[in-house]
Amino acid sequence: MNNLEPEMVEKLVEGLRTNARFSEELKNLLGDENKALKVMATQELFRISREKDGLLTKIQYVDDILKGVIEEALSVEEDEMTAPTLAAILPLLAESERQIVGQYRQNLRELRQEIRTQTLINQRATLDTLSCLNEAVNLLTGPGAQAPVTYGAAGCRPRNVHPSLISREV
Repeated sequence: MNNLEPEMVEKLVEGLRTNARFSEELKNLLGDENKALKVMATQELFRISREKDGLLTKIQYVDDILKGVIEEALSVEEDEMTAPTLAAILPLLAESERQIVGQYRQNLRELRQEIRTQTLINQRATLDTLSCLNEAVNLLTGPGAQAPVTYGAAGCRPRNVHPSLISREV
């Protein structure tokens, strides 16, 4: 197999470097999100959500560029039709380039795993918080918060109107 042109290798390495930097930022942002979830800092969570959205868009953009570079490199090798993956392009690289790309590939794999793990932790924390809030609202508005009966001359009778401590209307 032929070695890739230096410009193409440079694009590939730069894309991997950029993707790793954005993924590292996302991982750190997910850690900040977890801290904000623990203290229920809603304004901080809104800010983090917007920042995450921007980072995910950037990561997707870089992924698309990398996919294009890989497809272009693989199209040079007309005798084979392989999926556009980093693993498919490795044989086209010189040994030193293969080591660099391999290191970025491993780094990205580890970062993506850490991102998945932190995302699951944050999702679980969010679900737990929502569950607690729902239970609190139910305690305030449910049957236990209502005056169960009234007492009058006729004795004990249930009230027709059951007031609640807070309104569920939005």
